[in-house]
Amino acid sequence: MNTVNFMIFLFAFSTISALIVEGIKKVLKDKKNLPSNVFAIVVSFIIGCGGTFLYYYYSNTPIDTKMIVSAVLMGFATGLCAM
Repeated sequence: MNTVNFMIFLFAFSTISALIVEGIKKVLKDKKNLPSNVFAIVVSFIIGCGGTFLYYYYSNTPIDTKMIVSAVLMGFATGLCAM
């Protein structure tokens, strides 16, 4: 994955995760008091890693250790951007 793809996916995953987190917080507002930052990081990490592995799957990229590290870094970066 090159830098341009990383930045495009980071923007897309951060936007998607922010929308999902805000929607879930609005639905669960009356039922539970969730710690928003921890919840946003967990959801963003799942979306970032999952989206990166979906990209690898659909582009027929073989999964090796470099690709796994890249997916984990995408999860962390998405979590930081979504806060």
